Amino acid sequence: MKIVENAISDELNHVCVQKMREMVQTSVWTGSHFTWERNLVKGIPASCLSSNQIDSEIQEWILTEVRQHCPSEGGVSIHFNVWQPLTALNWHDDARYTFGATIYLNGEWGIDDGGIFLYQEKEDEGTNHIKALVPKKNTMVINDKKEFHAVTPVAYEIKEPRLSIQIFGIGG
Repeated sequence: MKIVENAISDELNHVCVQKMREMVQTSVWTGSHFTWERNLVKGIPASCLSSNQIDSEIQEWILTEVRQHCPSEGGVSIHFNVWQPLTALNWHDDARYTFGATIYLNGEWGIDDGGIFLYQEKEDEGTNHIKALVPKKNTMVINDKKEFHAVTPVAYEIKEPRLSIQIFGIGG
């Protein structure tokens, strides 16, 4: 797992958050329980909102800022995700993608807010050793080794939903 702090600029972060706030008032979202693989959300009581209906200019801006950190072969799929209270993600390895990357957008996010990224590095497979990362503004996590990871449930009483950009490598 690669962790890159300050992967995007504060300016891009602001544009993405504002766009997500605008978009949440429209019908461009799908729910994780309807479109994600069943094993990812089995037993999870709430649905994460996800949209790939992102302006091409914003998508290009995102790619311009993060391309140096991501594998370059093949295309990408970019999504905005809004993690509502009680949303979570079961253990998986993104096997169908060449890589998966998440960029955290919230200005403030504490350990008690949930939505903690858990992962197990390849060298720890078969052990009970896992690592955890509390989302931090503009930090990007890149899974290019098909490492197992999950997200803990977002707390019920949060100030605002957990906001993130999801990038998947496709093809290549």
